[in-house]
Amino acid sequence: MTEGYDLMEALDRIDPADLSYEQWLAVGAALHHEGYPASTWRDWSMRDPSRFNERDFKTKWASFGHETGKPVTGGTIVKLAKDAGWKPERPHHALAWDAVIGGHGADEPPIVDATMVGDYDVDVRPMYSAGHGRDELRAFIDALFEDSEVIGYVTNFTTKTDEKGAVKVVPGDRGVYTRTAGEVKADLAKGMEYAIGATHDESGAWIRFNPLDGSGVGNANVTTYRFALVESDDMPIGKFAEIVRQLNLPVAAMVHSGGKSLHAIVHIDADDAKVYHDRVETLYARCAKNGISVDKANKNPSRLCRMPGVTRNGNRQFLAGLAQGAADWDEWDEWYANETDELPDADPLDIDLDGERPAQPDELITGILRICDKMLLSGPSKAGKSFALMELCVALAEGGQWLGWQCRKSRVLYVNLELTASSCRARFYDVFHAMGKTNVGDVIPWNLKGHGKALSSLKKALVRRVKKTGAEVIIIDPIYKVMMGDESSAKDIGEFTNTLDEVIEESGASLIYCHHHSKGYQGEKRSIDRASGSGVFGRDADAIVDMIELDPDDEARVARVNAKQCRECMQAAWDAGFGVAWTALGNDVETVGLKALEEAGKLLDEADYKALVRRFNDIDRKSAAMTAWRIEATLREFERPAPVFAWFDWPLHVIDNDLSKSREAGAEQPRGRSRKQKSESGEKVSDAEIWAERNAAIEKAVGYCEEDGVPPTRRNIRERMPEIDGKKPTSSDLLAWTRDDKSYCEWVTGPTLEGSKKNEKLIVRRETE
Repeated sequence: MTEGYDLMEALDRIDPADLSYEQWLAVGAALHHEGYPASTWRDWSMRDPSRFNERDFKTKWASFGHETGKPVTGGTIVKLAKDAGWKPERPHHALAWDAVIGGHGADEPPIVDATMVGDYDVDVRPMYSAGHGRDELRAFIDALFEDSEVIGYVTNFTTKTDEKGAVKVVPGDRGVYTRTAGEVKADLAKGMEYAIGATHDESGAWIRFNPLDGSGVGNANVTTYRFALVESDDMPIGKFAEIVRQLNLPVAAMVHSGGKSLHAIVHIDADDAKVYHDRVETLYARCAKNGISVDKANKNPSRLCRMPGVTRNGNRQFLAGLAQGAADWDEWDEWYANETDELPDADPLDIDLDGERPAQPDELITGILRICDKMLLSGPSKAGKSFALMELCVALAEGGQWLGWQCRKSRVLYVNLELTASSCRARFYDVFHAMGKTNVGDVIPWNLKGHGKALSSLKKALVRRVKKTGAEVIIIDPIYKVMMGDESSAKDIGEFTNTLDEVIEESGASLIYCHHHSKGYQGEKRSIDRASGSGVFGRDADAIVDMIELDPDDEARVARVNAKQCRECMQAAWDAGFGVAWTALGNDVETVGLKALEEAGKLLDEADYKALVRRFNDIDRKSAAMTAWRIEATLREFERPAPVFAWFDWPLHVIDNDLSKSREAGAEQPRGRSRKQKSESGEKVSDAEIWAERNAAIEKAVGYCEEDGVPPTRRNIRERMPEIDGKKPTSSDLLAWTRDDKSYCEWVTGPTLEGSKKNEKLIVRRETE
């Protein structure tokens, strides 16, 4: 935290690709200064693969903290985020020792119903009878300290007047803070006064509950962050003690103040000050949630509590209990989590095998997806995934078909993270018109371009939008815009998909999202393994609908164009009032475009015919942009259906099962024996064959760079190259293959990439004769 803002939220809004090299370094230095691990800088930096270099990264991180002059702080990250358009909802303030607590446990449900706890449910009594003060103090010290640890206590007092005019007794000085627990215990054998000095009935005495370093009594002098003080002056002692008992607080000692409160010394068991802060915050928030009005002034680790074994205004400050509840913080934290997890119970299987099959939720997409399940649509770039999702929105709103699968009529919240609001509206206009549908009211776009954030931060707002709009289906397009962590990390993606489940649970809606394919040829992979990143993606969704591009032959493309042209001619004839005459024509007008145009020319007047010719030719002109796809569904709840074959004929995906004969785009054409096969059989392999294979691999990797929107540098090309001879080419390999002096290699280093390091040169083709 810095300047009142959450650095991780700010960092999430900074694109490393938009920064200069110096700004990138400044972000790393700021994270180092603020105490974040190197992995935070690495994970963020890797969002720009063209910049990230592991060796440079490690060198720079090791140098941080050794600079002279003014350090780079988290304020630099906040400023860069604001410059990038970040507008935090509200500032967060750093937690100081005297800050108001109330955080981590605030969202957890209560365990104790404080209204059902009586004021005197517990009769708080001393553990020792009167006159055994030194035994009480010895037992207290044994419970909290090792004999070698330095303890602090105060027996002198002074008075002060509070803002209401009341006179209060307070510690008169810093007290004693140089003696060990063992020394004090040894002196107790000679008497209370001999051990700690004279005490005063007006004030009693105080003792610190964490060990000190012997040089002072501040928070910085605390050597072990072992305990915290829980106290309340605003509730009856018996009620306080009962809630502490029901909460199973890990109490090391309970001391009656000799006044109107109990002091519970509670295990925190922190390794450092930061962990102590966090755990005290959690402790106090949980206490408040369960009915204890905590005195928040007691959270300092160097705080004093009342010392047992002395008197105060004639009343005993006595030891009321030792070692109550959980044994330590970890045991208590786990117990509390189990008590509040709100998860369903695990019960024996209860089904009647002689009765009917247990009911299942209704199907949202027949044979594909049930209500309140998740579906992933995956595919490469240019597959029209967003258009496919918009088609699904329309099919759901209308209760129609999507890719041949029947949809249940539903209201849809379309979370648009990539398009401007105007572009989103225009696309839906085109899709509704192309599908011949009209029910726009049940499609609700939520346009978040420029407002995206991690799903964990967006979750509550998303659930609110679902409930406010009455949406039954959520479609997120695309998912990487709200992804949390590293998409290649099983742990990060596991947490992310759990958050998706939480959205479904809290909203009651089904969830559909799209994600892009990983780099490289996908045909040999299973559909569940094609989505980029961790395999958790493919194993988490209840349904995966995956798109693989096809390389259709000219005959299939011509047939598609002819079919569209014939339909256009038929429509023109019907619109002009010649529907009956058109129906009487032969089959050629249904399959041959030019024949259909010829027949339409006989029926239409000159103006209508010219308009038809323009549309006819427009279909032919746009046909080159059509792409063909095989669409496969991998399902958890249903039998796997046959693949669907379709053209992406802007703006729709149109089913055409004749495409089933097409091979996959990118698949290798049948050819003779490979270089590897020849080499393994002892056949001679020519230099030309070797260099041809290398050039083909570089060519393919350059294409992937273009698809991914990154420059074709050596690093980017090597990351995307396929294996050669069963292994991934090394940096040295690629350097040798693209050196300018290799006259028989078609690839050479080009100009240095602007704004990059010296070795970041583009790889370009040599002009050959």
